[in-house]
Amino acid sequence: MRRTLALLALLWLALPLAAQEGAAPPPEKLVCFIGDDAFDRHLEQGALHRGRQKLFEAYDHYNCAVQLAPMNWMAYRGRGIALAGQGRYQEALADYRRGLQLNNTDPVLYYQQAFALHRLGQFEAALAAVAEALQLNPQYALAYNLRGLIHRDLEAFSAAERDFIIAADLGLPDQPYVPYMNLGNLYKDRLGNPGMAAQWYEEALRAAPGSAFIYEILGDTYLALERPADAEYNYRRYVETVNTAREDVIALVQAARLRQFVAQYLPVTLLVLVAGGYVGAGLWRSQRQRRAGRLARLAPVAAPVLTPQTPLPGPDPVPPVSHQAPAPAPARPGWLALLLLPLVAGLVVLLRQWGPVPPDIPPADGP
Repeated sequence: MRRTLALLALLWLALPLAAQEGAAPPPEKLVCFIGDDAFDRHLEQGALHRGRQKLFEAYDHYNCAVQLAPMNWMAYRGRGIALAGQGRYQEALADYRRGLQLNNTDPVLYYQQAFALHRLGQFEAALAAVAEALQLNPQYALAYNLRGLIHRDLEAFSAAERDFIIAADLGLPDQPYVPYMNLGNLYKDRLGNPGMAAQWYEEALRAAPGSAFIYEILGDTYLALERPADAEYNYRRYVETVNTAREDVIALVQAARLRQFVAQYLPVTLLVLVAGGYVGAGLWRSQRQRRAGRLARLAPVAAPVLTPQTPLPGPDPVPPVSHQAPAPAPARPGWLALLLLPLVAGLVVLLRQWGPVPPDIPPADGP
């Protein structure tokens, strides 16, 4: 009986571990929307997922948009951007070219085409595409910044510096520090002038105060300039910024995991601990009894002392007949059954929950 209880306890302890180590289910294939607004909904969902850096999900939505409206250039532009984010630049170029065939007045399509060409090392073609984007939108800050990168890789450093400065003056949306960082990298890595690089990095820090990676780069630059006080200051700011953020995130994640574990496994764990404690106590008590029996058998027997009153050996006397009923055997504890019932019931419920789940049928959209 005790071995059965021990096996049940071990099985119960292993079930939560199996649940944690189970492989995640494969992602479901996206089912395209239907209805009059299905195309707009896919464009909206694609943009949302792209903004959250969920590029595979964004690609699925843009792919549905292409299927629903194969003559709409916006679907090709979105799918191309999602492909480029996955590093699939050749496929992205095919979508950009198809989009430009449908609409050759969109500067974003030319900019994205130039971006993919630059990543593929086709610098001259990238310059031609970015020139088309700037002709359509002369205030396109991203295009100036990209052209600066292309000129840098072509070692046209004066043209690159001019483009980065124009992009910084126009201001990149959401990332105003990027042209300043590109200027600092240009002076530090290509022109060998860490003094000018430090000045541009300081401008980047003013555009994005509190950015940890800029503190680190500034520390390295000031260290190369043999300015240890400035380097130490920036390194200290870097450590303070990174450690505070990291500790906050780790604390939040650990607290969330603890709450989830307690809510999911605490009742089962308590039940297993109670059952394990009972089984362990029984095994310990049985071991002590067996040890006491062995010691009693090994103890020396004292020789009997004979006296005049000592009865001589002979036939055993017949015990007197008793008319009383025999004493009942001691009852075993009944709470053991009460302990096993919830244990077995919980095991059955858990196994039923982990059984095969029928596939979900998506609801039909539209009217």
